[in-house]
Amino acid sequence: MTFYERVRPTIVHANDLEVLCDALSAMEGAIQDLSRLDADAGEPLSDVLSMIASDAQERLVFCAVRVIRFVEHPLLLPSLPKAKSIPV
Repeated sequence: MTFYERVRPTIVHANDLEVLCDALSAMEGAIQDLSRLDADAGEPLSDVLSMIASDAQERLVFCAVRVIRFVEHPLLLPSLPKAKSIPV
């Protein structure tokens, strides 16, 4: 089983936007670091990280759209107490 095959299910099942953003930031940094190395040495790992980053971006967009739809649909929101006016 390849590294990509081991990591992909974790990315595909992630639901936490912050975790996905942090993972993408880490992968971006790693890809940039690898690009500074000898092209032949860092290219295979950089390619795998790019594929994983692409999957993470897709999952991030999917999760963000779910959050937006949830917020836009008033029946899905829990009832919130009315805000009291604050005397000025």
